[in-house]
Amino acid sequence: VRRELHELWTSHNQLIEHSGQQADLIRQLQSLQQDTQKMMNNQEDAFCVESSSLQQMFSDVSSRYESAKRIETELRQQVLELKKCIMDKDDVISSLQSQQEAMYHPYNQHSADSSHELKSHPDYSNSFLDIVQEVDSIDKQGTQSSRARGRSLSRLHDLENRNNNLDIKRTRSLSPPVKDTESRLEPFDVSKVVKLQKAYDLKSRQLEEMRKAHDRRLQRFQNLQASYRLAREEIKALEFSRGMKPKKPKRADSRSLQNENSDQVWNELAYFKAENRTLQVDRMSFQEEVDLLRVQASEDVASIHELKMAIQSQKEEYEFQMRSLRRERRDGRETDKQLSLLKVQVQNKSLHIGKLERDIVNAISQRDHLIQEKSKLISQLTNTQQEASKHRMELADVKHQLQSLRHKLRDLQQIYDTEKHNKRNIDDNNLNVVSAV
Repeated sequence: VRRELHELWTSHNQLIEHSGQQADLIRQLQSLQQDTQKMMNNQEDAFCVESSSLQQMFSDVSSRYESAKRIETELRQQVLELKKCIMDKDDVISSLQSQQEAMYHPYNQHSADSSHELKSHPDYSNSFLDIVQEVDSIDKQGTQSSRARGRSLSRLHDLENRNNNLDIKRTRSLSPPVKDTESRLEPFDVSKVVKLQKAYDLKSRQLEEMRKAHDRRLQRFQNLQASYRLAREEIKALEFSRGMKPKKPKRADSRSLQNENSDQVWNELAYFKAENRTLQVDRMSFQEEVDLLRVQASEDVASIHELKMAIQSQKEEYEFQMRSLRRERRDGRETDKQLSLLKVQVQNKSLHIGKLERDIVNAISQRDHLIQEKSKLISQLTNTQQEASKHRMELADVKHQLQSLRHKLRDLQQIYDTEKHNKRNIDDNNLNVVSAV
């Protein structure tokens, strides 16, 4: 009995130790579950932040591309306006030449002929002044357009400097930092969108693997809880049947297993149950290792893809820098050629304008002579207008006096009529008195 009791106590202590180990394992699994949940949340937050930063970067690049296109169209419009101004200047110069040729006709005639010419062309000086003002306005427009072109070029240069100095703040994530390669005012390539989609698929695949591993861990945890409950029930059963002698399961021969309801069969069944339990524990540990390896493999694939993306972006940045340098050199050569041509045209125009200015001075002297004659005629016209106004005033005074005399005559006529009527009434009254007497 003491030996059986000692064996029961030892088995009881072993079960208690086993239950304690299972409780520790359960606590470790719970902490591991919490850590995996935190890691999944952190990964999801980092992925969301990175996707939002990429979207913001894409919107910024698209807006800068639109602004660059707008500036390019403005510059083209300004170039067209400059060409139009040059053509307008050519037209004005041709018109001035034609008027100059028309001005140099024989002008040695009589003063009457000159006055007749002045009457036939009353707006000649005004039209010439309008032409000069038009030339000045075209020059001002050309200077304003060149200033606007310079302002637009400086604005484009400032935009490029600001884009080069832009620094994208990046939050904590597992991916390497994304360089600001989109500050080059180039349209967003379709290959970049495909690469970003591929990275998104890898991240989603990684999260899916982590979710599957977590589900398998949860299932193993539930199995451990079920085995823990079974162990507690067995401990209770052993405590309840403490007085009975437990029998150790022994392996039996194949002959003794022919009877189904025998002790050898039940012992063999207990042995297989214990082996099954140990195999289940080993299987769960192996599954845990496999899940960890799968998660690590997915993370390695994602990191390899991100490194490839970084290398590809660096390569594309280098290629774009080379293309931009070639483009800038080509544009610089073209602008130098255009500037040299414009300088030659400006020099020719300045020489032509100097000649036209000398012709204009001669025309102005002739215009002054005509203006003097015109002023003389205008003074004579003003004198005649003053005399006519005096005569009009005298005529108005005479009309006013005549009107006042007419009014006085009417008043006298009325007074005479009233006196005559009163005298007639008096005579009638006297006759009536005489007849009455």
